[in-house]
Parts: sequence; structure tokens; C-alpha cells
Amino acid sequence: MTVPVGPAGPSARDAARSVRNRARYRFDDLLSRGTWAVLLWLGAMTLTVIVASTVILTLFRVTFSGSGDSSVFEDFWQTLLRILDPGTMAGDVGWGRRVLALVVTLSGILVAGTLIGLIAAGFERRIDEMRRGRSIVVESGHFVVLGWSERMRVIVEQLTAGADGADAVVVIVADRDAPDMEDELRSAVVGSRGRRVICRSGDPRRSSTLGLANLYQARAVVVLADENDPDGADVVTTVLAVGKLIGFDRVPIVAELAGELVSEKLIRATGPAVHPVIPTMSAARIATLVLRQRGLSEVIEELLDANGADILVDALPDLVGVTFADATFRFDEARPIGLIRRGGMVEINPPGSALIEPGDRLVAIGSSVDKLVPMPSEAAPSTGERLVLTAERTEMQLLFIGWNRLATSFLGQFDQSAVPGSTALVMYDDDVLTASDIRPPALRNIQFSTMAGSDPVTALESMACTSVILLSYENRADADSRTLLDLRLLKNEIVSRPLAAPQLLVQLLNSERAELADMVGFNDYIVSDVTGSQLIAQLMRSPERRKVFHQLYMSEGPSLHLVAASRLHAEDASTFRDVVRAAHAAGVIAIGWVGGPERGGRTHLSPSLSDPIRLDPSDRVVVIG
Repeated sequence: MTVPVGPAGPSARDAARSVRNRARYRFDDLLSRGTWAVLLWLGAMTLTVIVASTVILTLFRVTFSGSGDSSVFEDFWQTLLRILDPGTMAGDVGWGRRVLALVVTLSGILVAGTLIGLIAAGFERRIDEMRRGRSIVVESGHFVVLGWSERMRVIVEQLTAGADGADAVVVIVADRDAPDMEDELRSAVVGSRGRRVICRSGDPRRSSTLGLANLYQARAVVVLADENDPDGADVVTTVLAVGKLIGFDRVPIVAELAGELVSEKLIRATGPAVHPVIPTMSAARIATLVLRQRGLSEVIEELLDANGADILVDALPDLVGVTFADATFRFDEARPIGLIRRGGMVEINPPGSALIEPGDRLVAIGSSVDKLVPMPSEAAPSTGERLVLTAERTEMQLLFIGWNRLATSFLGQFDQSAVPGSTALVMYDDDVLTASDIRPPALRNIQFSTMAGSDPVTALESMACTSVILLSYENRADADSRTLLDLRLLKNEIVSRPLAAPQLLVQLLNSERAELADMVGFNDYIVSDVTGSQLIAQLMRSPERRKVFHQLYMSEGPSLHLVAASRLHAEDASTFRDVVRAAHAAGVIAIGWVGGPERGGRTHLSPSLSDPIRLDPSDRVVVIG
């Protein structure tokens, strides 16, 4: 069938519609180009109305009321006034002029209304972008956290705590809504004057998102692992994206990873400015040290907590040429424990005759870098017979209630220093795990065995254990509730026994439930997500602490020890300076003391040298040697 073509045919109507549609399309396309296009359209419409009114007034040789000048420029000006101010037309006379003024005024109202709406929409859009975290951060010396974690509140609290956290700014970039992140973290900086948390939304693996955080002027960057990324692929991708944007040697980068292999490869690929952290391995090292020496749990907690005594690293040019022994007594409220040589080698408790050379940095225990102010020189006592420090070298009988990846790291660490003949028994719930799921590392000194069961008291009765490690089943929603219930059962059984209570080490997945853990003794220790968060914050503040922590927590070499004052011949000390001098004479470094059970086991780290002190027989001195 042929459709007729003619003036009155369908094609003419289609052509008319096509012209209208094309005009509408062009207009919509212009408006979609943004605010500038709308402003251009408003300006063009306003100019058209003014020119048309001016032409009409000129052709009819009339003017608006109040003007004695009939020139084109005067007509142009009077029209512009009526567009800007509707009240200007009140004095016009003559219906022709009034109608023209009304049309001009209505056009002005339309333009003004559109302009006001445009400005309001622009402000609203800008505020929405700011609320959603899409603006660039204009800060310097700030901490940048890439990614999100359930431990974020703890990390922020640690970064903004203490004197070194004064005026700290933490910038968080994560693939979440900025208002939700800010609401969740607001309590972390409540009452912290000058300390702020700034949230930006976006994928931290993208360069466009990383640009929002102003990485060039950051103090340190941390990349957090996501629970949905067990292999750490996203962490590695983000670290590489940061390096591509600003380089790997500009800002220290702390990366949270799950395995040693990826950690070693990342260091080799990026250089020493990247500092990998493996939370499970760090927690295992700390737990091993706690079990080797009872009473060290409070000391380690204070060293990790930013609100307590910190490991300080600082270059002090005034001490160049001074021996380490002399430097030990040059600080009142900080205890030097070692040196980081110019080449990066860490020396903990070096010989007293070791000279501090140019480029070396002092490692000390103190509350703030401000405490590292050298005092006048004080003669160091001569060194006598060196005190032999060893951790407990007796056979250990370990009882594991539950099993997870922390147990594997813990057994591997503890086996390195365990006495041959030590044992480890794992009780596992066969409703949750099977025997094949329990895969211990290669053990040299520990005899390993397993038993199925869910009653921790049964396992406790089956062996004379020295330590009980209560672990969480990480794949269960009720993991912490189950752990706390088992802990209560164990406590009731341990308290009823006349024998010495075994030391307890408890893992909780949620640190907020730690207050529900009613521990038996002050030597017991809780491992939670706080431990890894504190370590991450410590490295962000000072990445050099990683090597120092590694040295202190290793089973070999200088480490933390608790010794009786009588072993240092410091039982009659009247000030802490006397304790420090006695420890120096024995070849070790005193950094504090721990009260006995009757004093609640309270830890005192880095007290002033002039602080009066009276050590009871049950008190012990914290030394490094």
C-alpha cells in the first residue's frame, strides 16, 4: 500500500511533529549540559525580552513613566529595571505601556524564579556531594585510612589518643556512605578538641577516589583488609594504586595482610616504605610472650595502647658521640632501650660502650616524644656481673578449647621456644569441625593431640594443664557467646581447685564483649580485634616501631622480662633512679615495675627517675635484656 504524500497528508504532520520534537530535543540537550547552560539560556531569554521591549518603545516613540529621555539606551535601561524589580511598573500610564511593562515584568519573575531555583538546586547538590564525601580533603599531616573494618572505631581512638594524637586528623576513604561512617565514628572522638574524622566515599582502589584524600601531604596511610577478601587481593591492589599515584617512598604505607608469603612479596615489590601487618601472627607472638612469662600481659597492653607508654623513636643530634650508657641517664621521664642505626638495623639493649653516631635514632619508652629532652650528663655506674634472663623453661601443657587460624600461628610461634616434651591438646566440637579440619604446623618440641567434645571442664580434667587457650569458632555467629560461656565454666572449675590455677588466654572476636569476660587472675590475657588495631595505629604513628616490636616479642635476643628487685639488688631503692642504676649494673634496662597481687598487679612504665618507690617482695621490675 502506498501512502499519499501531499500538503495535507500524514507526512506533513510528521514533519511538523519532527520540527517540534527536534526543538524540544535540542532544548533538553542544552539544559542537560549543566548549570552554565541553564544560565546561558536565562541570559539569552532575558536579553531577548529587553531588546524586544526596546524595539517596541522605539518604534512607537514612547517611554516608560518617569523617564524624560526617549533614547534607545534609556528604553533599554528602563526595561531592564522592570525585569529586575516588579514594583518599577507601578507608575506607568497608558494601557499600551502597562501591557508591555506587565509582559516584561512577568518575564523577569520567570527568570528570577528559575534563577533562584537553580541556585537552590546547586547548593543542595553541593551539600549532598559534601555529605556523601566527594570533595577533596585540604589537610596536611593527616592519617589516611583506606577501606573499612569493624575495628575502625578502635583505630580512630588510638590515632587520636594521647599527647601525640593532639590535633590529629583522620581521613577515611571507603566504599560506604560518608554520613553512615561519620555517625558510627562520632563517639570515637567525643570530647577530643582539635581531633577530627573526615570521611570520603568511593572505591579506594581507584585513583580518582584516592585523589580525594590528598595523599601527597599525609603523615601515613593504612590499607585495611576486608573480611570478604581473605587472600588480601584488594589490599595489594590498593597499595599498588597508592604507589602509582604518589610513589612508594613519599609516605609510609601500612598494609593489613593475612599471610607471610604475600607480605614478603609486597615488600620486595614496593620497597621498605611499605609495612605489612599480619594481625594473627602479631597476636600469636604476643600471646606466646604472655604465656612464657606470667604477668607480662599488662605491660604489653600498655605498650600497645596509645593512652599508655609508647615506643618512641627520634633523632637526637645532641647525643651524637655519647655512649648508650650515658644516654640511659639523660632523660627523666623516658627510658632509652636501644638504637636504630643509620642503615636501619635495630639494636635493643646494646653494650653500654656503644657510641651514638650521626644518623642514628634513639629508641625509648615514654608517654610522648616531648619527654625526649636530654638532661645534663650523669655518670653511669660501672657494669658488674651480667644478669642472666631466661623465660620460663619448664615443660608446658597447653589445652586448646576450639580451633581456628590463630591456633596455627600460636603453635608455630610457641614451638620455637618450648621445652621438648611440652604437650598441646585440642578439644574441638565435632558438630562444628572435623578432625581433618585441624591442621597444626610442623612441630619440633610439642607433642600434639586432639579430642572431640564440647564440654571444656571434661578437657580440663583430662590433663594437668599449665595454660588454657580458649579460641573462637570464627565461622559461627554465636562464637563470642559460646566463648564467654565456656570461660565461665572453666572459671568455676578452676576456682574450686586447691591446685595452682592455669593461666588463661581468651580470644574474643568482638572487643566490646571483653568487659563480660570475668577472668580468674591478673596474669590472664584477652586476645581480640583490639590487639591488631592498636598495632596498626602504632605503626601509622611511627613505622619504625615494627622492627622494635618484632625484636621485643621474639623468643631469642633482648626481650621483656619481669624480675624480682632482689635479683637486681634494688630491694632498698628509694627512687626509680636507684632501680635504673641497679639494672644498668646488671647489664639490663629497667623501664618500670609491676605491683604484686595485693597491689592489683598494676603496671608502672617509664616513671620519672625522681619518683619515690618502695618495692615489696612480690613486686617485680620490668626490664629489657
